[in-house]
Amino acid sequence: MSPLCSRNFFRLGTQAESHWGVAIWIHKRLGILRVNNKPVLVDEPDVHIVVQDKRLLIVRVATAMRSVVMFSGHCPHAARDQERKEFLATFAARMKPLASATLVIGGWPGRAEGAGGLWILVALHRGPSATFQHPQGPLHRIDFIVFGGLARIHQMCSRVAEDFDTANLNSDHWAVEAIVNGQIGSGFCDSRLHRPRYDRAKMLTVEGQAAVRTAMACYQPPAWDVHVDEHCRHFQDYVVGIMNDHFRMDPGGPRAGYIPEAVWKLREHKIVLKKKAKHRRLFWKQAVGVCFQHWSRGATDDTMWELHKEAVLYQLVATAVGYVTDQIKKGIATGKNALLRGVAGQGQATTTQILRKARACGIGGRQAKPLARELPLLLDKEGQPAQGRAARDLIWLQHFSEQEHGRVFPVAE
Repeated sequence: MSPLCSRNFFRLGTQAESHWGVAIWIHKRLGILRVNNKPVLVDEPDVHIVVQDKRLLIVRVATAMRSVVMFSGHCPHAARDQERKEFLATFAARMKPLASATLVIGGWPGRAEGAGGLWILVALHRGPSATFQHPQGPLHRIDFIVFGGLARIHQMCSRVAEDFDTANLNSDHWAVEAIVNGQIGSGFCDSRLHRPRYDRAKMLTVEGQAAVRTAMACYQPPAWDVHVDEHCRHFQDYVVGIMNDHFRMDPGGPRAGYIPEAVWKLREHKIVLKKKAKHRRLFWKQAVGVCFQHWSRGATDDTMWELHKEAVLYQLVATAVGYVTDQIKKGIATGKNALLRGVAGQGQATTTQILRKARACGIGGRQAKPLARELPLLLDKEGQPAQGRAARDLIWLQHFSEQEHGRVFPVAE
């Protein structure tokens, strides 16, 4: 199946066939992990698909001198004993050659202790553990995150991310979040160019220009007997420091610049309220049973009064959530209209410039459909696909050297 690419993600998935499909999502800006507080970013050429069928997806990511293996599996339940054995045998055979990976991360639904022989330490989990709610009401833990590889794990904890929006209308499934700290050894670095984003609009303001002017007035160059390369490096580091201190944009921050800050705060409060009122979602279904028991016993206690109080609280929470949702929509619409009026009122701007500025502020992104294409495939001299950026660079180096009728020499020679 072709990966789906968007502005922030690219998704590797398998054929669903109704309900068997699995997928792995990789964030383009946040990466797959952080090393020395810097994200390790991944591009499509870094990804090699090991296994891709309806129940299992194994991906190997080659970054610099290390490798990360990610998998997503849908293990058959105990009633399908033969399929279960075949699945586990396939999984073990495919994962065994990847045992030397620096880090292994995977999602495993089902009974992990029964299917994989894993012992789960309860102390590593915080808060409630249910990740799925059956339509009839019972809660179940069916999702687990698995870690492995040569990396040393020093700290670990997991929780059910109830504040994570899964875009599910029924709200019957919750994501699992795991926080892991450890040591992966030396040589794990990002081979990509460092390209930070700066707020150019803020640079053109009076405050931005004043900040640059003040900082440049305080610059102290090295002594003149220092080599000119050191002068250049010193000045470059100083300018980059000014840009990072005053104009650096948060790569994980909001990208829609037209949305007011008050709207983001309303959204945060709404998520907190929904999390605290989660237990009220089954109120009416539970109330039916309570009323029936009260009627059958002919009781005269305060049960009905308590029920009325809980009903008022339920309606109060539902009204608050609905009201805040309406205010968020109105705030977004007001901010968007104000931005468009400002862009249209500037005048002397072409259509292309207006569209570019609107898209830079986050307007018009939905019209761009997700891109689906096959991962790029390069073959070496033996006809085997290249695995990782270094192998691809070597293929291209050999290709262009042959075009120039030359030969590749090591740097040491």
